[in-house]
Amino acid sequence: MTAPFLENIPFFVIENEDHKDVLRRISETVSFPLSQEDRTLIKTLIHMVDITELCSGLAAPQIGFSKRIIVFQVMERVLKFRRDVEFLLPMTTLINPSYTPHEEEGKALDWEGCFSVQSQMGKVWRFKTITYSGQTEEGELVEGIARGYLARLLQHEIDHLDGKLALDFYDPLSPQGPMEEMRKIRLKEVEDLQN
Repeated sequence: MTAPFLENIPFFVIENEDHKDVLRRISETVSFPLSQEDRTLIKTLIHMVDITELCSGLAAPQIGFSKRIIVFQVMERVLKFRRDVEFLLPMTTLINPSYTPHEEEGKALDWEGCFSVQSQMGKVWRFKTITYSGQTEEGELVEGIARGYLARLLQHEIDHLDGKLALDFYDPLSPQGPMEEMRKIRLKEVEDLQN
């Protein structure tokens, strides 16, 4: 059964011209205390991550809301595909998030898919380490340093809040294309690493 707050909330995909403007604009800053609408939006984002296979994070614009809210998690299943996971992380909400790269530590190239561009997948260069900040649902400031996969995940989701999509950054020298084809290539890479 679908939760009542999820009615008529589809993933917004860039291929759908009706929704393109939400994904391509800079999202609005959220004020505190949170409105009931914002609290419902957070519950919806969390639920959609929970019910969507292989989903590690989601930003409010992806379901049609121009708000600076993201939710994310690092689950055990990610270990099958990623070698740069420092620790697992339960579902976390970050409001009005931002990040600053540690440019001196360089970038890493790895696969990224996106539920807003379900037809495509490719490799993206991301900073290996970032300092991030944001607010909890109570408005408390949260700051931290993220490395590896968590840094990639946060950059990906925060970029959504600024109208940027992973496909904007696909490495032209790496494989990119339909999701199903790219997943096969990726799984082969994972198998080769394990052997």
